[in-house]
Amino acid sequence: MKVETLNELLNWSSTIHAELADRMNRGAAQSPDGPARWLMQYVAKHEAQMADQLEGIEEAADRKALKTWVYDWLEHPPAKPETLVADADRETAFEAVARAVFDAHNEIITVLRFLVDRADTPEAKELVQQMLGLEEGHTRQIGQQMHRIRDM
Repeated sequence: MKVETLNELLNWSSTIHAELADRMNRGAAQSPDGPARWLMQYVAKHEAQMADQLEGIEEAADRKALKTWVYDWLEHPPAKPETLVADADRETAFEAVARAVFDAHNEIITVLRFLVDRADTPEAKELVQQMLGLEEGHTRQIGQQMHRIRDM
């Protein structure tokens, strides 16, 4: 998946979340461990919601901002979504599942933080900040739930 515009960046992020949701659903169905299965089920639900929220951002975003080129700002292309979540559904230990989820989220957050300072129009900057805020909030929420599940 090529990421050359903010619209493609939105699609990249949404694809990662949708793929992670799918893999967590498959992993939960195969996981014998209660806490790991519960975490996978929770993550699957929220990753699907995140993909939907990103699609909503795309629909509401300024059309010019979506067409903003980002390939000049990136030092290297972002990792392919399928690469980021390749083994997420193969993990069966609670900590391994959590690590796979946070690795994917941290990759997205790193790219967005890098781009937020490089956006050259107010509309593009607002769009990247909106994506970043949603991503960081979503990641915190998963982290909080992960701690609750671990405490059970």
